[in-house]
Amino acid sequence: MDTSFIILFIICLIILFLVSIFIKNRLNKVENVAYICLLIFAIVSSVMQTVSFMLMIKDGGPDIGIYSVISKILFGCYSSWMFLFTIYFIIVSIKEEKRETYGVLVLKYSFILLFILILLYIGLPIQILYRDGIYIPVGSGVIYVYISIAIYTIISLSLIFINKRNFKNKKYWPLLFMIIFFIITLIIDDNYFDLIIVNQCAILLTFVMFFTIDNPDVKTIETLNIAKSEADRANSLKSDFLSNMSHEIRTPLNAIVSFSNLMKDMENMPLEAKEDLNNIILSSNALLELVNGILDISKIEANKLEIVESAYKFSDLYNQLVALSKARLNGKNLEFNYSYNENIPQYLYGDFTRVKQVILNLLTNAIKYTHSGYIDFTIDSFIKKDSIRLIIVVEDSGIGIKTENYNKLFNKFERIEEDGNSQIEGTGLGLAITKNLVELMGGKIVVRSTYGKGSTFTIALEQKYVSKDEIEKLNLENENKPLASLDSIKGKKVLIVDDNKMNLKVAEKLLKTYDLNLELISSGSECIEKIKNNNTYDLILMDDMMPNMSGSETLVNLKKIQGFNIPVIVLTANAIGSVKQQYLNKGFDDYLSKPIERNELDRVLKKYLNN
Repeated sequence: MDTSFIILFIICLIILFLVSIFIKNRLNKVENVAYICLLIFAIVSSVMQTVSFMLMIKDGGPDIGIYSVISKILFGCYSSWMFLFTIYFIIVSIKEEKRETYGVLVLKYSFILLFILILLYIGLPIQILYRDGIYIPVGSGVIYVYISIAIYTIISLSLIFINKRNFKNKKYWPLLFMIIFFIITLIIDDNYFDLIIVNQCAILLTFVMFFTIDNPDVKTIETLNIAKSEADRANSLKSDFLSNMSHEIRTPLNAIVSFSNLMKDMENMPLEAKEDLNNIILSSNALLELVNGILDISKIEANKLEIVESAYKFSDLYNQLVALSKARLNGKNLEFNYSYNENIPQYLYGDFTRVKQVILNLLTNAIKYTHSGYIDFTIDSFIKKDSIRLIIVVEDSGIGIKTENYNKLFNKFERIEEDGNSQIEGTGLGLAITKNLVELMGGKIVVRSTYGKGSTFTIALEQKYVSKDEIEKLNLENENKPLASLDSIKGKKVLIVDDNKMNLKVAEKLLKTYDLNLELISSGSECIEKIKNNNTYDLILMDDMMPNMSGSETLVNLKKIQGFNIPVIVLTANAIGSVKQQYLNKGFDDYLSKPIERNELDRVLKKYLNN
């Protein structure tokens, strides 16, 4: 009774295992089909082995007729299993790129051959011999099975020899394992028990193969991992390409914008020429915004866009937004209203650059799509225990949005009613970037619009409070330290390091207007030699992306020189995301991006030439 219970329990486990295999989704590969066929024969063989054992232990011995039929099925299953085991490894021995094509043919003709072999086997008799208290199957059917097993073994050994270089692949390990165990069992004198041992090994091996080799779940995961790796690699290549593209575009834009601004400020420049120069500057800025937008989308898609938080002054954020918005009105006859809640703390903690970017995107959109009427810009707040919630509202009397177009608003590269708005510049990236940035900062954005009457965009954004120590530090840096006037920096000595001759000309033209004493060099190694030869400077402006020695590497070597304490400002076309903070972390004192903004240049010169 106990033995029967154990056997029944084993059968239940086998059935549960079988169900778990067949209810799962599988990759439709030829090797998977071969494995499932192999598994079916292993399961049937296991059941027949269990039935055979139960007949053996029955009181009075087995019914010879029934036992003979069961034994014949058992031997046939094992022979078929060995055949399919060999076919499976023939299939996996085919090169991956040709496996599906040739593997299907192998499997197709192997089934035909297996059917013929089974018919041949059915016609061969098996008798039951009783010897030493044991019932042993004998006869031509048994001999046929052993001969077929021997043939399959020879084929398998040949596969081992042919694929010996591939045995690092775990697919081939069970083949070697099975051959070794089969040879060991042949040493056993008793033919009956030798078959039982081989049969049990075959069943065990087939089950193990599901988890270690041909598990469809593992195959699916491997396929997904490969696809993910390829996608990550493609994203990385795209990001690298866009980064290089940004640098290459910014370099000539630096010259175009800088020279245009310098020419525009000339006293004898005709009014018509100044208007043309303004158009050049506006077009250059539009191109720059396009490049920045594509880079931001690329970073968002690659999950590489970072939110870099630090303490900042709220009034700086607000004043910059108002000034930039007024500049972008560009003569439009619009009423621009702006206000903020005076209860907003003077200092906040967050990503100043990204907060400014998302609000400016909304204001720019409102200006683009509002031809007459008004634009209202307000910032309200709700004070919380450890943070403040900013409520930013941009309302306009523009063209509005149809209800059915709401779901298109935040899609990449999609502009609503493009035919009617073809004269409006843009790629449709602004709102997609805005939504992603707001969500990255833990906020929400909602839109309410009436077609033909206007739209209202609202952003809810959490910002942290700034500690007292940070406020004191900001006060010290931004207010208590007096900044020099532009007149007081005349005659100061500035070293400019850039490998691009055009960039050197741009920097020279810009800085000459400040009456500075300039020295221009084209490499980091020259800069190091200048300092080692005891040349003194009040400020160093240095490009980063230079051949042989980058600006970052040059700075490391400069800091190794005893007594070096000259401020070094990185001057670079690399303007992706949080790159400013990265340069500050490398040891640069400040950061200027190309094209050079006049206000930023004024700030840097006032701050670092005030000695």
